[in-house]
Amino acid sequence: MSRQRLLRRGALALALFAVPTLGAIAFQRAGTTPRTETVEGAPESTTARRQVHQPTVRGRSLGSLLERSELAFVGEVVQLEVVKSAADLPGHTALPHTFVTYRVDDLVRGTAGPVVTLRFIGGLDEASGRVLHASRVPEFELGDRDLLFVAGNGTTICPLVDQVEGRFRIVDGLVHNGTGTPLALDASDGVLPVEVANATGATSVEAVLAVLAKLNPTPPATAFVDANPRLPFYGPDFTAAPPPTTPDEPSVIDPEEAAERALLPAPVRPVRGTQERR
Repeated sequence: MSRQRLLRRGALALALFAVPTLGAIAFQRAGTTPRTETVEGAPESTTARRQVHQPTVRGRSLGSLLERSELAFVGEVVQLEVVKSAADLPGHTALPHTFVTYRVDDLVRGTAGPVVTLRFIGGLDEASGRVLHASRVPEFELGDRDLLFVAGNGTTICPLVDQVEGRFRIVDGLVHNGTGTPLALDASDGVLPVEVANATGATSVEAVLAVLAKLNPTPPATAFVDANPRLPFYGPDFTAAPPPTTPDEPSVIDPEEAAERALLPAPVRPVRGTQERR
């Protein structure tokens, strides 16, 4: 993929970032403008904190991404398949999901075979001719080469750490983030600001892998589970959340009433102005 094409796709991703929640989805027909719908109660996007003394990118650190991943690897997209989720439970709608299969070239963290399959919400619904887009969920093409930090495959709508932030594009051997910004490292392995990165160019994938090899994340990675497009699965649950309950007015509970509730002997109250009789 050319650098210009990568930047165009990055611009589209940035436009979708204007939607603040992962529950924001957009259906689009060919040649039309996406129509965005926000689903109430959908989880908000995750924001990671900057960590000191670690290579950082857009406020996140490579060490943090690596530590929170179940699997991290460099690979190439070799297969794409769109399958609809099941809709036989209340609150669930049949939505297209894209199963992305990667050939694993360099394993950075975790355990995996020669290929892995990841499940992302979104894709072409052939029955309606519409395409489902979800904010902060990247899109893929055959031949894409990426560095991925994977977590929650098969249980989340985007199995990447911090969604699109967990994907780094590799173009001509150089690393860019998910929106096309070059990833530039200084001499101390710190990530340079975006404006400097744009001026100096991206870092090679070999240099980034060398940085990751120096890190020793704890705890160890949990077991990675491949996604299987042949098995039925469910998309996000859009059941409306129940209205919040209004707590009762705060009140002072009489000690005798509290003791009765607790099935304890009631306390003896002294009578003011009297003395104990002998």
